[in-house]
Order: sequence, then structure tokens, then C-alpha cells
Amino acid sequence: MPGDRTVTRGSFNVTAPEAVGENDVDSVMNALETAKNKVAARLKMPIPPLELQAEIYRTTQDYVAATGAEYYMGAFYSDGILRIQPVRALRDRGILQQTITHEYVHFYLSVLTNGNCPAWLDEGIATLIGGENGKCESGRAALENFDSFENLSAAFDMDGERETVEAAYRAACFSAAFIEKHYGNAGLSGIISGIRRGKDIDSAFQGAIKTTPDNLFANIMKTP
Repeated sequence: MPGDRTVTRGSFNVTAPEAVGENDVDSVMNALETAKNKVAARLKMPIPPLELQAEIYRTTQDYVAATGAEYYMGAFYSDGILRIQPVRALRDRGILQQTITHEYVHFYLSVLTNGNCPAWLDEGIATLIGGENGKCESGRAALENFDSFENLSAAFDMDGERETVEAAYRAACFSAAFIEKHYGNAGLSGIISGIRRGKDIDSAFQGAIKTTPDNLFANIMKTP
């Protein structure tokens, strides 16, 4: 839009209105670089070759109007673009780095799997690597609200009730953490690699952790 400027650094292009300070743009750039390194180290998979486009909004109202996301969602990745609330708002809430990391994971998984990663796994890995540990630790009880991973994926509807969506985040994070705990990092990266190679979801899970998502769900529910 008129008056916007774009700053490019490495594989990141960040666009912001002139009213957004350079310090805020630098903060986002630094957070993206940290997120990239953290994700690569955790999953031990290649960095996507594509550049990530990011946009910082001047106000929360502008962000909500542009994305359709709820005001409490710090950022929103969709269609190749990471849209970010005012940096000050995220910094004041103490969630700037975890928000950027969470959304970078969505970009990363979307590119590697061509958008075929199941929503529950996508959100679970994003929440886990983002460092939202409280959600992971309380997720066992939240998982009881769902009867399958398919049902859990369906809960990530932007039109859903906030309480249901937040329970879904906790349940998804607990599930991703369960895979990592019981199968190591190779469990998560193996599943993603399988999907990346064009395998269907069941085959990707079977190849990586020797079980299907349905059986995994049942096993998690049986585990104290």
C-alpha cells in the first residue's frame, strides 16, 4: 500500500507502514532468524528455499480487518504471507518471539509438505516449538474433549468458540510432545518427511513411528 516500505534480509521480506519504527522491523527480522534456526535444529530438516513475506500492521484494528483473525491472535500465516500485529502489543504481552516462531513453523511445514500437514499436527508442532509449554503440559485433559485427530483438526476453525480453539491448541501440543517424547525428534521429522515425499497420512505415520494416527490417538488416551 502507498507509504509502506519493504526491508529484505536474507530469506525474509518485511513490509510495514512508515509509521512503524525501524526498531520494530529489526525486532521482527531478528525473531524470524531465531525462529528459522530453532526450527531447523529441532526438526533437523532443510530450510525451505522460498522467501517468507511478512507484513507488520500499525494497529490491531488494521490487523483484524486485513486477516479476519481474532484480536488475541498475535500473528496469522496464510497464503504465503505472515501478518503481524503491532510489535509493541506483542512485546508488551511478552509473546513476540513465541508468536513469530509459532507462525514460522506454519510457513516451514506448509512449504515442506505442500500444505498437506494435518491441522492438529501443524498446530501441535508450532505450539511445541514456539515454546508455549503451559499449553503442552495441560493438554492431556484438553484432549479428552475430542474423539479423534480428525475431530481435533476441525476445531481449528477461525469461527469456532475461543474456549474450544484454545483447548484444541493444548490438545495438539500435548500430542506433538507425546510423539517427540516417545519417538524422539525423528518421530516428528519422519512424519513430515513422509508427507513431503507424497505419502498419505497413514503411510507417513506408519513409516516414521510404526502406527496410524487413529492408533496413536488411542494410545495417547490410554497413557496416564
